[in-house]
Amino acid sequence: HPATRHGVPALDGGTFRIVDGDNQRFEAAAGGGLHAVMVDDTMIDRVVTDLIETSRARIEAAAPGSIDDVRGAAGPLVALSDAVQQEHQALKRYLFRNLYQHERVQAMTQNAGHMLEQLFDAYLRDPGEMPDEFAVPAEAGDRRQRARTVADYVAGMTDRFAIAEHARLTDG
Repeated sequence: HPATRHGVPALDGGTFRIVDGDNQRFEAAAGGGLHAVMVDDTMIDRVVTDLIETSRARIEAAAPGSIDDVRGAAGPLVALSDAVQQEHQALKRYLFRNLYQHERVQAMTQNAGHMLEQLFDAYLRDPGEMPDEFAVPAEAGDRRQRARTVADYVAGMTDRFAIAEHARLTDG
């Protein structure tokens, strides 16, 4: 089993830990609250180095001479070592369980979904609320084309812009 620190899977002696630092951070749940979990450069370097070294060894062992040799290889030629792959999967399970499925994250995801539905409905009702490059084809098209154009417009929004548009179109 992979090592852990504060109940969090660690890829090596403590490079995955709960901190307040300047490196990459994830919000992870622990004991019901959200805490910052940092992935530092050491962890990233270890995974990338393992991928390169393991892949190099697999490619050298298989010695493919053609694309058909690559396709016919007994397994993937580019992959993590078994040990790092197990640690990677443990980290993914932890994050899924304690971050992605955390009740606060789920509530925010659900709220964002409702907001996007309301934006979609508002633009579908009144395509003129969109910029002309989207409004004109939406108004000229059939119901299906209008929906596709509105979906494309909403999909291209940043979070901040979608929130502002939602407030503008729904008075709130």
